[in-house]
Amino acid sequence: MEINAEEVFLLFERWRAGDRHILCASSLFGWGLSLRGRVGVLSREEVSIVADGESGELSVHLQQPDIGFTYVEPREVPPEIMGTLLESNRERSCLGVSLPLRVFPSALEGPLTIPEREKLFFIEDES
Repeated sequence: MEINAEEVFLLFERWRAGDRHILCASSLFGWGLSLRGRVGVLSREEVSIVADGESGELSVHLQQPDIGFTYVEPREVPPEIMGTLLESNRERSCLGVSLPLRVFPSALEGPLTIPEREKLFFIEDES
């Protein structure tokens, strides 16, 4: 189910107010990403997740053109992401962030196909 940037802001605001741990997981262009932390910077324009131990940070610009947000049911989480989650988190719904579409030069050779958008998944981590 698609949601808007305001709803995303409110979700991150709730997670920050509850001092919740958040897990961000993705498989970006074939590279695995997993970061566990808490909401750091939060505004209607940007959110950041600061890693436990403050050893890293991930920022997402919520108003970036062509970014999309979805409420994702557990059955819709890709298997490569689901495999990174602890058993206790595998039945939880999460926030999916579709990154802006990027087309590589190789995609312009031959018939034009629209690539699948890369996504970040944010889930409240209860471990």
